[in-house]
Amino acid sequence: AGAATIQDRVAAGRIMDLAEFLPNAAGLAGALAALHREGATHGHIDASAVAYSVAHPAKLTGFGRPQRGDQNADVRSLAAVLEMAATGAPPGGPAPSESIDGFPKRLDRILEQGQAGRLTAAEMSDLLLATPTPRPPVPEPASTSGRVLIIAGALVLVAVGLVALGRLFT
Repeated sequence: AGAATIQDRVAAGRIMDLAEFLPNAAGLAGALAALHREGATHGHIDASAVAYSVAHPAKLTGFGRPQRGDQNADVRSLAAVLEMAATGAPPGGPAPSESIDGFPKRLDRILEQGQAGRLTAAEMSDLLLATPTPRPPVPEPASTSGRVLIIAGALVLVAVGLVALGRLFT
């Protein structure tokens, strides 16, 4: 299966999970920074212009469409698309960290600064690369609760046995 766009994935109710978000977001910002260093702009970054699959890194597509905006508009648009990739909704709702378990508040600030036009693509890339990858929550092993139940059951049996023994000798 080929890569689908962020727009396709959001329409299907699928978002970019946190483990893939940081490397893909940093890669996209880095690619945009390289384009900007050459003096070019993308000019049309939206959810249909970013494609990714789980097996391959995200890529900017949609080159050749009519251009609108400048390098600053590219960064603002990319930050908005990245938020949509993480949350499944256009920007303007709650910060991603408020609705996604483990999403760092630092990423909220980077996306907010990008959307406000206060970062270049290179700065956004550097900030994303410097953000530690959050560790997923570690679930408690299922065997722990099973052991607790076995121990509790054994204690109940010992208590019943002691009560029975006590009645036998009285």
